[in-house]
Amino acid sequence: MVLGIMKRKISYILILGLDQSTPGKEISELDIEYVLKLIANNGFPLVLSVYLVWKLDFFIAEIIKNQKEFSHNVTAEIKE
Repeated sequence: MVLGIMKRKISYILILGLDQSTPGKEISELDIEYVLKLIANNGFPLVLSVYLVWKLDFFIAEIIKNQKEFSHNVTAEIKE
């Protein structure tokens, strides 16, 4: 567990470029994998949530439009 925490700390330092002891050192494959996992674990749920809210808004707008149309048709039918 401590090793995992240390790897995260090291990867944060490398990602942020705070490791000045080895200038020009490239980010290792483990760090890239960690960054991709961060994006997948945090970015995907966020994008999915935004998409679902957008679809929900679309369906609610359609329901309201259909209710208004139904109301106008019912009142027109009653007037006849």
